[in-house]
Amino acid sequence: MFGQQGEQLSIAELLSRADALRYNGHYEEAEKLYQQILEQDPNNAAAHYGLGLVYYLHGGDFEKSLAEFKKAVELEPENITYRLDWAKALTTVAPLEEDPPREDDGVAEGGEGRV
Repeated sequence: MFGQQGEQLSIAELLSRADALRYNGHYEEAEKLYQQILEQDPNNAAAHYGLGLVYYLHGGDFEKSLAEFKKAVELEPENITYRLDWAKALTTVAPLEEDPPREDDGVAEGGEGRV
């Protein structure tokens, strides 16, 4: 991406802009910048993390957010923030994947279980 008067921005500058856009609720613009960063540097953990937050907070695309958080953790396993947010996302998705309990599950009348 180019800044004012055509100067090319560094990945750090792009990341800073993407983070600011995300923080201010401009998720679609932030997503584009994170993706642009990852085109240049596919192993940029911070961009994977930021993209995971965009998917989690804005789009509700929990599967994509989990994949991005996981990649960030794989790239920087010592980063506690990445690990905690990945864990939070996992706890959000896990209940969605389970079948909700039904009233007729379990023991039927007369004490016999269902088959």
